Amino acid sequence: MIGLSFFKRSTRGASGVIRANQIADYLGARVNPESAFEDDVCIYVKSTPEEYGHPVTERCYIDMVDHSFVIPWAKKHPEENIIASTEVAKRFVQNQTPNKVIVIPQHHCNFARERRRDRSVRTAGLIGANASYELDRKQLASLLAPMRIKLFDCGDPIRHGHVVEFYKQIDVQIMFRMAKSARSESGKVLTCLKVCNASSFGIPTVSFPEEAMREEFDGCFVPVFSLRNILSAVWQLKKDKHHYQKLSEEGIDRAESYHIENIAELYRQLLKED
Repeated sequence: MIGLSFFKRSTRGASGVIRANQIADYLGARVNPESAFEDDVCIYVKSTPEEYGHPVTERCYIDMVDHSFVIPWAKKHPEENIIASTEVAKRFVQNQTPNKVIVIPQHHCNFARERRRDRSVRTAGLIGANASYELDRKQLASLLAPMRIKLFDCGDPIRHGHVVEFYKQIDVQIMFRMAKSARSESGKVLTCLKVCNASSFGIPTVSFPEEAMREEFDGCFVPVFSLRNILSAVWQLKKDKHHYQKLSEEGIDRAESYHIENIAELYRQLLKED
């Protein structure tokens, strides 16, 4: 019987946990099996079959997640399948290679469909490595303090539970990846995972408007282009409860299609297509 097998490198961080371990656990699939996978649909997360000494077959899918490494590989293997996380990334790959590209978005972290408690805006949050917020984090904290808003800088957690706890403690999420968005390759493969995570809890995001974010989560975040914009947007969310609630409700509705039970169906579809 054909099944699903996921392959990932431990050095690929949270991408491997989300796109391999979490999905495999939900589907009852395997991660990095050493045998009896030859007839499976094999998904290589930010990696290729050659890295594991595997042959490239028609049942292989290369999951690029948020990295453009797949472009040169795909040009050498035009018959192989690519998984993109967004429609923006799909178009980016298809403009350069003849490969079949399908879109499977990243699922959000909120498996239990929890919601932010109704309270005043007291805590803004940053999550991820320095690239997720390109400005000065200490400066941001000092400028939010007079508004009576604390900055919770979560860093770059790997464990699912830590990510969920972060979102349960914040009221607004802040992102700013303007420089990365402007780069021709890295900007096209950025995912919407952080804004999706926040939206699933009913938490608005203040962010530079990345291309995929504009397409998938327009109306769920406040677009900003500078530090001054960020501070103004956070202040408005604190003072205008109606504005906050509108973004919150729209985000919850939009994020539902990214719940793991819905994303898992897209993986099951790969078995039906085989």
